[in-house]
Parts: sequence; C-alpha cells; structure tokens
Amino acid sequence: MGAVIDLSQYQSHFQGTEDQELAALESYKPSFLAPGTEYPDLKWMIKDAPKDGKGISFSVPIAPNFLLSEDSALVESVKLALSIMGTSLVKTIGKVGPEGLIDNAAFVINFLRLLRYKYDIHALSSINDAVQQELINEFRYSLAQRLNVQVRLTEYLESITDPSKFEIQRSATKPDLKVALIAENLGVSDRLLSSEYPVLLTKFREKHGFYIKASQKKYLKQECDKKPKKRKKDTIRKELTAIKKFFRILEIFRDIIPEQHRPSVALSSFDPNKLAKKWGEDGGRTKNIPQPVFFEFMDRAIRWVVDYADPLLEYRDRAIEQQRAFFEGNNRGGSEESRWTYASGRMVWWFRDNPLTELENKPGAPYNIVAWDREPSNEGFSQRRTISPEQVEEMERLRSEGLNYQDIADELGVSKASVSRLLNQGWVPTEGYSLNKVLHRYLPAACLAVIYCFTARRQVEIESLQAGCCFDSKNGHWIKLYSAKVLQNYQVFPTIKLVQKAVHILERLTESIRSEDDQSLLRMPTFRGGEVNYWQDGQFNEFADLVMDTDEENKWVWSEHQFRRFFAMTYFFRWDAGDLPTLSHYLRHSGFQMTQQYLTDPDWRLAFDEVRAEKVAHLALHPEGLSNALQEDLSKLLSEGEVEDERRFKRLIKRVNEVGIVFNHVPDGLCFGESPAYKERSACFENGEVQRSSAVQGSCQGCANLCSFSRPQDPEIIIDAAHSAIMKKFLEKADA
Repeated sequence: MGAVIDLSQYQSHFQGTEDQELAALESYKPSFLAPGTEYPDLKWMIKDAPKDGKGISFSVPIAPNFLLSEDSALVESVKLALSIMGTSLVKTIGKVGPEGLIDNAAFVINFLRLLRYKYDIHALSSINDAVQQELINEFRYSLAQRLNVQVRLTEYLESITDPSKFEIQRSATKPDLKVALIAENLGVSDRLLSSEYPVLLTKFREKHGFYIKASQKKYLKQECDKKPKKRKKDTIRKELTAIKKFFRILEIFRDIIPEQHRPSVALSSFDPNKLAKKWGEDGGRTKNIPQPVFFEFMDRAIRWVVDYADPLLEYRDRAIEQQRAFFEGNNRGGSEESRWTYASGRMVWWFRDNPLTELENKPGAPYNIVAWDREPSNEGFSQRRTISPEQVEEMERLRSEGLNYQDIADELGVSKASVSRLLNQGWVPTEGYSLNKVLHRYLPAACLAVIYCFTARRQVEIESLQAGCCFDSKNGHWIKLYSAKVLQNYQVFPTIKLVQKAVHILERLTESIRSEDDQSLLRMPTFRGGEVNYWQDGQFNEFADLVMDTDEENKWVWSEHQFRRFFAMTYFFRWDAGDLPTLSHYLRHSGFQMTQQYLTDPDWRLAFDEVRAEKVAHLALHPEGLSNALQEDLSKLLSEGEVEDERRFKRLIKRVNEVGIVFNHVPDGLCFGESPAYKERSACFENGEVQRSSAVQGSCQGCANLCSFSRPQDPEIIIDAAHSAIMKKFLEKADA
C-alpha cells in the first residue's frame, strides 16, 4: 500500500498519537482537504481549488428521492477512491489535482446514477462482465441521454398537481422554482436540469406563476430544448479515465473497501482513449478572430481599464450616496420594496441631470448612463405610457396660454402630477445603460480581457484571482495565480503594470463583499446588498457588442486559446520579431528559461505557429515592400497551404515550420535573413551568418530578404507605451 499511496500526503485525525500506534489507525486525512474540512464530512472543500466555493458534496441524489449520503458504505467507497486519486503519485490511479478531483467526483457520482437507473444495482460487487460492458457503452451518449432525463422530466412536470410544494421565496414578488427538489425527485443534479432543459423549466414557471428572470424569458419563444450534440473525444476520454481509475482503485485496494462494493470481476479492462476515438468526434478548430478585430477589441478594453474605470467608480460612489438619500428620505413611508422602487425611479432623473460627460464621444465608452439597476427599454416603456406625444405638445400650448397645471390636467384628462412632471422634466430617457450593468458586467469583462491577454493564463487559472494577488519586487511586477499545469497549485508569474491596474479595479469593485476568509475577485456585488458569481461565458461578446460594430455573423468565440493568440499577435504584428530576447522582454520575464516554457507548451506553440502563418499569408496577399524574391517564395507557400480553406490551415503552418521561416525587426523593416532557406541570398551574409546586429537605417535597402516599411504597422491600435496615447496616460498616472 505504501508503494502506491504517498503516506506523507496524509495527516492523522488524532492529535498526540504515538508513531507505533499509527499503524493501527484505519483513517487518514487527505492533504487536499481545505482547513476546516474533515474526512467524515458530507461536503469536502478542496484546498487550492481555483473556483472559490467549489467542493465535493456527498449529499446528492443518485436515484429518485435517494441521496448518496444515505448509503454509508457507498459513501465510504467513493471517499476512499477519491482520497487515493488525489494523493497517489501513480498515474493509472492518481496524479489528480484539485480541479480534476472535483470533476472526477462528479463523473463517479454520475456513474452511480446510471448504475441505479439502468440496472437498479445498489452494490458495486453485483456488476458482472456483461453489465460492465453495457455500462461502458453508455458513455457514447451524453449524461442526459444516458439517464433519459428529457422524457422523465417532461412526464414528471406534467404529473405535478400542487406546484406550491416547489416554491422558494427569493424576492418580495413571485416565488422562484425550486429546481433542486425536482432534481432530487428524479435522482439527478439540479445543474443538469438547468443547463440542458431551460425551455421546459421556463415554460413550467410561466404556466404556474413562478418568477422568471430576464435572461430566461428568451426560452419562452423557443419550441423545445436543443438536441444533444455528438460527444467530443476529449469529453468521453476524461469521463472514462475517471471511471477507470475508480474501478482500478476498487480492485487494488479491495481489502479496505466495504465488502458489498468489492468488485467481483475485472471492471477496469477497457481503454478510454480507444473508446473516445471510436465514439467521439474531434473538437474542431475554433474560427480564429482576425487581427484587426482583436486589436480593436483590446484597444477598447484597455481604454476602459486605463481611462474609463476611475471616472465610473467615482460616479458610482456619488450615485450610491444619492440613491441612499432618496431611499432614506424623511418623507418616505411604505415597505422597503416600495421605497427602493421609488429611489430607483428618482435616480433616472438624477442620471439625466448629472451625466458622466467625461465619457461622451469616447471610443467604446458607456455613454449615456440613464438607469440605476435595471436596463432601460424603449419597448417596455412605450407600453407603459398612457400619455401620447401629441398630448404633451398640447400641454405646452395650453401652458403658453397661461393655464395652470390643474386646468391643463382637467382639459386633457390626466393627473396634475403628470402635467407637472412632463412640462418640467420631460420623458424618462430610454436609450443608454444601467449603472449596474456597466459596473458589474462590462467593466469586469474589460479587466479580465486585459488580464487574459497580458498574462496568457488559462480560464481555470484566471478564476483563481484573489485580492492582493499583485505585488512588486526589485525584479519587477508579479501576479500570484493558480497554475493548472503539472504542479496544480498557486504560482507567481511576471506581469505588467496594466494587469496590476485591471486587478486593482476588480478589487475596488468587490471591496464591499469581500471578507477576511473570502478574497475572490470573480463575485460582483449588487446595489441591493447581495452578490452574484461572475460567469465569464458570453460576457466578452456582450462587451464586444457595446464597444465595437458587431453582428450575428461575427459572434466570435473568446476562448483562452484566442487570448493566447492575441498575445502572439502583439508579438508578431507589433514587434515584427521572432527572436527569444524580444519575446522575453515583452513577457517581462527575468530569464530566457521561463520564456522557453511558453514556447514549448503545446497550446502556446500552436498559437504562435498560427499567428506566424497568418503573418506570412498577410504579407503574401499584401506584398507592398516585399522584394521580388520574397514575393515569389511567400506566394508559393500560400498556394501550397490553401489558407482560405479552414480545414487545411494546418498545412500552411506545417509548411512555414518546414521552411523554417524566421522574421526579425530591423530599422528598414522585416528581415527574413535568418530563415535557413533564404539565408544565403542576404546582402549581409558573411562567414556563413547573417550580420543582422550590424543593421542600421538604410543598410538593408535592396536586400532580397527585406520586407520594407517606414513605420510600425497599425500605429493607432498598437499596445506599446512608446507610441500609445492610452498607455502614455496610464504611465503618467502611475508615476504620479
């Protein structure tokens, strides 16, 4: 047992136990459990899990009205297996980090649900060879298909005769639907129901008078929920790998597994990789976001971080103070809800009379802010209007003739208050943004875009952002983030001032809801004193819709790979260089070894190769400045790679790598002289090497390996302090 489980990863439950007595103890506490969590607990909080608050719950339904926690022997079997997965150094059963452990627990619990639903098997020892084969074959289908959720959910919702049993009061208006209770009755997770069947659930809400969120109303227009797509190879492989590890642990450690759950046959005799290739489809290549589009998007994000954030946060503080004055006014009575509605309505006029003029006519700025916490709606407001524009004109005419407010009201059949308000204040503004959305959705999106692009970290790593994660030392600026590769713990990375500024903005946004024990930066406050998790999905598209011209055909997928590509774009399109020292400086790395880690990472390598190939294609299609020889060579590469065919894009990357194209910045433009196939025709080729270090202005003109240009490309959207007005302003603020 000691050869497989690293016992140094465990801590005894008992204090003061003598070393010789440890051998008699049957229970050890895995080191991955967070402080305050004990092995017997039915909710495990996992240390260093990147998403704050995520853990493993054992009080979850695995069959209709039956919780996993009700079967103590099964819970113990699962806990033992997870303990070994999270601490063993052997890859076939362990080497699973905090995030992977949480995912694996979900996969195992879903397997137990399938076992109960499909075969009504309660003891793992009852699984025979035939059942094992059938169970594994089920993984070609999605979880919802395996558990036949759509049919079961439809039938269950139709059978409900007393919807009040499913009410949960979250607001003072309508009750919300308790999806967790429905899930428990079906023996599935509420997350599965909410994510896969939003149409069914929303129509049930409407039918029985439950509260419907604004984001859910779109489902009322849809006829049915989307059909499951064919599963991806990686998804199948990850699930089956977790199940195989679970089976393997039950087989190896059968002596410590409760007897009814000891396997009677070899359960782990299948290959997850082969089955994934057989049943799944390739993930497909995400359409790359073009360089001009991405540069415009990032230009806007940086403007928000550098130029717009401070005025917005100062405006927020003024608005909160004013809204509180309206809410707590001495002359206001009624319930808290009515006073809040009154204060929010009054804020509309405050926004109109106190516009944030600093953002007027600024690129991508949220001007004008016209509402407090709800989005203004032309359609909704027009439906509530009872006074026509013609009546308002008549009011103005009668007033000019000397009639008082009461006489005008009597003449037009409206209230005196309406006449007074419309003549003195006009209509409520209906075009603009709510302060809540600007601060708690758009501004965090801008900050996260900057952090993604200038740290090049993965999504699971960005989700680990904590207050105080940025700091300075004599060696530069640093950021502490979760590292999802290899070590799977928190690591320190070099960064830049712009990233520190973005993190500082998130700290200011979340200051009111953070505590000593909870320093997460990815939960946003609400103006009513609550808080919500900031899910990144879809937020970047919303931000793009606000700050630049987009349409339905250009809804780009803002994945972590795309942000790495932006990093590569700034390297190749701005610096026009391909050498390690330049890249190392751009990353603010303390040495080349750290830079090489980026270049050897497969994801990073693909991003750089793609962007380099795109640069070659761009030069071939726009040959101004290219020598005749380079025009011919690059055009040939382009025709061979057929870059316009998305499916053959990798061929161009392969050809660029085979030729070994290298381009570097020189005073006269781009030098291709370091490319092995072109080296010997360089004008400065001497003693078997290109003398690029000797290049000065004018010395490379006429060289067959020169792509000449007189200025950096796209100077209005580059991200460089020496040429960017935005960055200059930021540096001036930072120095001050």
